[in-house]
Amino acid sequence: MPVVNPSLTPSGFAFTRNPIFYRDGAPGTIDIECCGKRYSARMLTPGAVNLADIVDSLAPDFGDPGARPGIPDAEWLIELEDSSFLEEYLCTVSNNDGDDLRRFIPLRGGVPYSTLKGLDAGEDVFTRRFLAGGNFFMTSRTASDTLVIKETELYPLCFIQPTPCDIVVDAGSGYTCSAELPAGIYAFDVEAFRRYMFFDRHYLPSVLTVCRDNASPCTIVVQEAMSSHERHRLKFRNRLGAFEVIELTGQAQLGAGFGTEDTDDTYREYNATFDDFFTRSMRREAQSSLTVNTGPKNAGEFVLLAELLASEEVWLLDYNGRDVRVIVSAEDFKRTHRIVSPASVDVTVKFCEDIEPSMLASPVAAGIFSPQFTDVFN
Repeated sequence: MPVVNPSLTPSGFAFTRNPIFYRDGAPGTIDIECCGKRYSARMLTPGAVNLADIVDSLAPDFGDPGARPGIPDAEWLIELEDSSFLEEYLCTVSNNDGDDLRRFIPLRGGVPYSTLKGLDAGEDVFTRRFLAGGNFFMTSRTASDTLVIKETELYPLCFIQPTPCDIVVDAGSGYTCSAELPAGIYAFDVEAFRRYMFFDRHYLPSVLTVCRDNASPCTIVVQEAMSSHERHRLKFRNRLGAFEVIELTGQAQLGAGFGTEDTDDTYREYNATFDDFFTRSMRREAQSSLTVNTGPKNAGEFVLLAELLASEEVWLLDYNGRDVRVIVSAEDFKRTHRIVSPASVDVTVKFCEDIEPSMLASPVAAGIFSPQFTDVFN
């Protein structure tokens, strides 16, 4: 990883949805260069330049770990970016004399103002959490070192590794796995790890302790999901820019809208037989949506639900065999200030694309029974 001057951002990483101030440069012109593009700004005394808006359009999104294979010899770890990524997106800031040089890597995301206020001088959210021990994953479920995830909401957990490190996972009962990682951005696939333990060692763990370079560990607890007649899983980008999954277990109703009252899709057609005009309608496109009850949620799950509603990218998983991009909203998102028992709300899931079944027949003739009996009965 390239050397990063800590005077601009202590960790060398910065979220573009939080301020990135360049304050102590000399008066004159400063140059900002990122991804091969150069910008200039004039610095006055006293003054500051917020670089966040400048680099936000150039900052990368975290890749989707669910669509990528695991690394060799440790398939429960997924490489999202290698060390060249850290150099490619390195942003440099220099003054007009070229003697004041700062470097940092911008990432599209951000943390609440209350989090920024809790940081001490000389540290940022990366040095405090994401590059430290404990819960170093890019998750917004909790900042606690104990991360509880339902088995139906498991999705690879992203983390940043600016230098080579050792990852050790303790699954209990004397079972451990480890891997050496070079610098880059990775994801820990809890589901793949449990699958490996089950098939290779005939042991299915529900409590995992993840340790990075002998730092304090993060404990991941896989919680059993309640049985439900309906289950809708939504994948979304959280405020940190990484993907997470939440389930909705309440009853769902599929609806379709055909325009609005403000849209006039009728016209007048002349009929020569009666020498008169008659009202006709143009064909209207259906806008499909689901109205889903969330099912019982506790206080922590309401935090994740709020993240879902605020997300700019949401996917409904496994809907008729495919993932569909959607927009999620809630008309009446309210809960008691102090939740003493699980509560629920109704959310609307609007489809961004056509979800109608295909009108093409399958090229493979359907059999009589299930595929297990093809050779005998079909």
